[in-house]
Amino acid sequence: MVQCESAEAAKLVLDRLGSRLLLLMTDVNLAGRMSGVELAAIANARHPELNVIVTSGKPPAERPPDGVKFWSKPWAALDILREAALAQATAHRPQH
Repeated sequence: MVQCESAEAAKLVLDRLGSRLLLLMTDVNLAGRMSGVELAAIANARHPELNVIVTSGKPPAERPPDGVKFWSKPWAALDILREAALAQATAHRPQH
């Protein structure tokens, strides 16, 4: 698990480790100039195989891109564990 203080920091992690990541979860509101929805769009465009979730206590002003999930708060930690397990299982499936 990698935790970042801002979308800009998360983008640097994506640049370095993006192909090795399975799941990106971000809040809509983050420190810095970039929103979580903008970060999700970058992640989705650069790493379409990455499971991306945007979360917030209210619907975002910007619509998350296709392929990005939106989770309304509150959610349970078990939800994240399930999503991570699903992402891991999907990543290890043989390609036909």
